[in-house]
Amino acid sequence: MADQSCGCEYSLRNARAMLDAIGRGVIAVDACGAIVYINSVAEKVFHVGQDSLLHRPVNDASAALGEKLMASIEGGESYTGLTIREGEIALVANVSPILEDGRIAGAISLFREISELEQVVTELDVYRKMHRQLDAVFESSSNSN
Repeated sequence: MADQSCGCEYSLRNARAMLDAIGRGVIAVDACGAIVYINSVAEKVFHVGQDSLLHRPVNDASAALGEKLMASIEGGESYTGLTIREGEIALVANVSPILEDGRIAGAISLFREISELEQVVTELDVYRKMHRQLDAVFESSSNSN
């Protein structure tokens, strides 16, 4: 129990602030697949507002992520490092069932966009190709001497 004298009190508002602060998208669904929580990062990724998705089927946000969340509910399995692609969105996601009193009450996903990471990898590939070309130029010029 929190010490009331220090003004520290756990609340749902605090939990929401913590989930927004982690810098990753978070979506939680109930056992039927209805969204019960979506944080601000997920709202930005899916270009929606929280109010427009709460209590709606997770497939309204993302069919691919919804499929994994429902698989977690149905099979009780956790998934780590899933690559999810849907339209313009590319994510790396972890999905886990939510247990209450030993039964599966829903599932939660923590994810991040990988489109930025893919862009960096593409740029790195371009630099590597340029480096190989320059090495070939230098080697051919040193061989001609």
